[in-house]
Amino acid sequence: MDAVKHLSQWATALPPAPPRGNAHRALDAVARRSRSEKQAIRLSARADGAYSERIMNDPAVALGFELSLPEWAAAELRALAGRAFATVEDRVRLTISLARANFERDTGGPFGAAVFDEDTGRLVSIGVNRVVPTRCSTAHAEVMALSLAQQATGTHDLGGPGQPARQLVVNWCPCAMCCGAVVWSGVRSIVIAGSGPELEQLTGFDEGPIHPDWAGELTRRGVRVVDGVLREESRQMFLDFARSGRPVYNARKG
Repeated sequence: MDAVKHLSQWATALPPAPPRGNAHRALDAVARRSRSEKQAIRLSARADGAYSERIMNDPAVALGFELSLPEWAAAELRALAGRAFATVEDRVRLTISLARANFERDTGGPFGAAVFDEDTGRLVSIGVNRVVPTRCSTAHAEVMALSLAQQATGTHDLGGPGQPARQLVVNWCPCAMCCGAVVWSGVRSIVIAGSGPELEQLTGFDEGPIHPDWAGELTRRGVRVVDGVLREESRQMFLDFARSGRPVYNARKG
């Protein structure tokens, strides 16, 4: 009791606390703001979590996509990968065969493409049109072949340092979109069965606003263009597609 009494007397003997000045009031405001900010951050984190969970569970929101060859084409690639196609005629003939098989098997449109090592003719990848089956308007044969070649070689630049010169082969002139894909792919050359209005006239496909000097534009960017290899064989394949009555999937029926 004496100790408690002594402490009480000591406390009452202390001078009164000074009035809280501007500095103290500023510190109090900072502390209150800090607490408010922390609460806001917690609320925001909870809201973000709820939003992310809602997005993840919303079937109407797509968070990724995948493009792949149809089973028959995948089997074809496994059988032919690494094989040398000595001539450009052999390479174009492969793409025409792929295009024909693709529409006859109802796995896409009448377009085929392949990537080769330019000098040796070694097959790196193939591609067929997959627009309708995959519900992806960019899944053209050229994009498929280039993308699979990039995955197989482990690089986005198929003509970069240390890479052999690579060649894209297609059963007709690339559309407006695929011309851009060729430029960005890094391939050093492109070989096509033909160019001109026949494809659109025979099939009804809209190839888009292709640059009138598309071959010159590719050449100026370091991509050599070889045109007119097995032109009539490819034209016949397009004619057979048109006679088959299979759908032409232009946007807005353009």
